[in-house]
Amino acid sequence: MKYFILITGILLFAQQALASAYDPQLTEAYGYYKKGNYPQAIRVSQSIADPDDPAGVAFFQGTVYSKMQEFLLAAEAFKFAEQKNCQEKSIHYDRGQALYAAQKLEEARDEFLLSAKQNYKKGASYYYVAFVFQTLEDFDSAKKYYGKIAALSDDADHVKQPSLFQVGEILYQENEKVQDADLKRLHLLDTVLPAYERAANFEAGTETSITAEGRITEVDQKIDAALPRMINGVPLPRRAYTLNFSEALEYNTNVTYQADSSVLQVSNKDALGDTLTMLARYQWNLAGRWSILPEVYLSATYYSRTNTPAVYQNDNVNILPALRTRYEHTVSQHPASLLLEVEYDYMLRDYQQLHRLPYYSRYWNYVLGERAKFFDMGATTIKLGLKLAENEDPSRNDINPSISLDQVVRVWGKYDLDNTVTYDYVRSRNSYYDERNYTLKESMAMPKLLGKTDFTPSLSLAAKDTMNQQYFRGIELNVNPSITFSRELGKKWSLDFTYSFIRYLSKSVDQYEYTQHDAKFTLNCHL
Repeated sequence: MKYFILITGILLFAQQALASAYDPQLTEAYGYYKKGNYPQAIRVSQSIADPDDPAGVAFFQGTVYSKMQEFLLAAEAFKFAEQKNCQEKSIHYDRGQALYAAQKLEEARDEFLLSAKQNYKKGASYYYVAFVFQTLEDFDSAKKYYGKIAALSDDADHVKQPSLFQVGEILYQENEKVQDADLKRLHLLDTVLPAYERAANFEAGTETSITAEGRITEVDQKIDAALPRMINGVPLPRRAYTLNFSEALEYNTNVTYQADSSVLQVSNKDALGDTLTMLARYQWNLAGRWSILPEVYLSATYYSRTNTPAVYQNDNVNILPALRTRYEHTVSQHPASLLLEVEYDYMLRDYQQLHRLPYYSRYWNYVLGERAKFFDMGATTIKLGLKLAENEDPSRNDINPSISLDQVVRVWGKYDLDNTVTYDYVRSRNSYYDERNYTLKESMAMPKLLGKTDFTPSLSLAAKDTMNQQYFRGIELNVNPSITFSRELGKKWSLDFTYSFIRYLSKSVDQYEYTQHDAKFTLNCHL
């Protein structure tokens, strides 16, 4: 990359030169030039005793000397052509290339500035100017002229992507001079990495893009290596805060309302849905062992069928603050985390079908868990939960203990298969609503399966023991396969597409059994 423009320029000398070759006095010399006999072309041109166009002859000689890689002689010839008022538009650019190749950097820079001033190969001329400043370690001036390239309305010389890469190189070089370890890491994360990402994303598949992606990998590794770690070796996140926004547009063939795994209402109507969400979290770390993570999750969902009560009754707003705590330790010499979590959920919902959102439900959920690597195949997470729920209908208030086991299995050496088994028992104030739920969920994360697109297939199987309603509902089954494609759209944006299918089976076919297809696009912003 460093010599990309230089080599390209030298190879193109012959193509731009010799506009003056139709001077009859240069016909013989030009013939030798075309045959590649450069020394003879020079001798013949020098034999012209009294040229009618001395500037044209000097320009011709400068071009031939460049082909011979006699760059100092070429520069002198081009200088003489300039002094003789050469009218060739490329004269400053060509002399600048010769001087650059001869390592006369400051003189070359001045010629390229003249070339840009005359609007000849403006992008390439600015690139040379910037690269000379960069070579001389005048980084501020270099960034100024790379910035001029970015501001050009076109990219006729194809230097915008290389200029973005060189800005990354400057920032990376400046980072080497930062002494403070934390500032150095943050500079890599907030400044250097985004610069290389802009270069890589400008145009995929180019030599510059491939080189930039290599730098991104290198910088990523440096950032990860510099991250502070907990006492058991677990690295802290790159940023202490998380702030994500998303908007999901979906088409649902059968809008249903569920509280946890309980099907409450089936609309048998299709509708478009729009869901806005926000997640904000901060992580404090104490004594290398404790992590305290307060967070808040907000969501608002609205459906398009505003004249169909069975649909718009599902419009809702959900507020879910939580406090999650981790105690880091080791199990069998592997990092492990004790999990202590408290969640609170407050929901507003249009259950009265009045186009307003009154209070509908709330709950407290307490979780105790352990995440550790008991097996070489992957991490294991065990969680015990106790949920205390209240509803606008007091008879549905319940106590809901649960237990879950999650085992990650490494597949084919690069993918993670996530296996989760969950059991929960709903003990309602009115025992008519008591139930037991058994769920098995399988999902496999397959990053970068299709270029820059991640693919995640999943399958959820659930069984519900309806207990005191068994006489008309029986044991209900839920089969829910889904697929998700996720693609990054730059550093802060990503787009997901999810398709899911639900087949819910119940003895009460009319009231509880249903089929649902759901297709959803989600735009995510990660700040």
